[in-house]
Amino acid sequence: MNCKTAKQINIVQFLILLGHKPVVRKSNDVWFKSPLRLENTASFKVDEKKNFWYDFGEGIGGTLIDLVLNILNTNNVSEALQFIEKHSSIAVGRKKLFSFPRQNTNGALQSSDRDIEFSILDSPMLKGYLKNRGISNEFSQFVKQGIEKKTGKTYFYLAFKNNKGGYELRNKYYKGCTHPKWLTTIKNNPDYPIFIFEGFFDFLSIWEVARRNHSDEVNFLSQSNFLILNSIALLEEGINVLKPYSDIRLFLDNDPAGIQAAKKVFFSFPKANNFSNRYAGFKDLNEFIINGKTCFKIE
Repeated sequence: MNCKTAKQINIVQFLILLGHKPVVRKSNDVWFKSPLRLENTASFKVDEKKNFWYDFGEGIGGTLIDLVLNILNTNNVSEALQFIEKHSSIAVGRKKLFSFPRQNTNGALQSSDRDIEFSILDSPMLKGYLKNRGISNEFSQFVKQGIEKKTGKTYFYLAFKNNKGGYELRNKYYKGCTHPKWLTTIKNNPDYPIFIFEGFFDFLSIWEVARRNHSDEVNFLSQSNFLILNSIALLEEGINVLKPYSDIRLFLDNDPAGIQAAKKVFFSFPKANNFSNRYAGFKDLNEFIINGKTCFKIE
């Protein structure tokens, strides 16, 4: 992705994709709580016509690239472009992943989402996609199948549900989600560790690592707890989930955003354990297992 392409991506849609919910729309201006800090009132404005943002609390603004540079706390434009490409499934121009929430007569926002039918995974195509990502069929229980019909065509997605009823959607050619975007937590035994992942393919990958090692490790995971962020932008909410746990295990990406996120977790939980060095040299845990690597113990 280059700068010209990145600047054409709709900032409002990109923020929604990262999990930031718009508070109100006034003409072309869409207001959010700032993605750059914690706040109780919305002081972050996006002019959707100009596709520019301004944070009144910070006194700064600019393009989508400027925003991501601030989110990542970096001056490296290449890092920002990689982040945008990784997290954006929004088509350039008028094609959008979401319809923006409509306003009713009293100004409140109403959800407008896609018509997708969810069911048990039985599509051979999607099962083949899982296999190509290194995931055994036995772990397909964690995902559903989404079928969407539009413009005379049928689209199939792997669908991973979050805690607010939204779904992460994936197939060989597509990466996106439905509204609302949120965390996914799986809670079993509070005396067991909690494992943290950026996305659900890494969550599925830890089960595959355990399967390839020993059945005892699969049993260990069955008692454990999991936090899947579904977006690095939801880290602050994720940190709140971690508070009851003494054994915190990070399996974040080996990229600038993942490294920065790990630092934030360690600031709140200095005794957390970082497992990303176990798949050093690979972007993430899923890439690690796709390449046939399973050389570390989980317990």
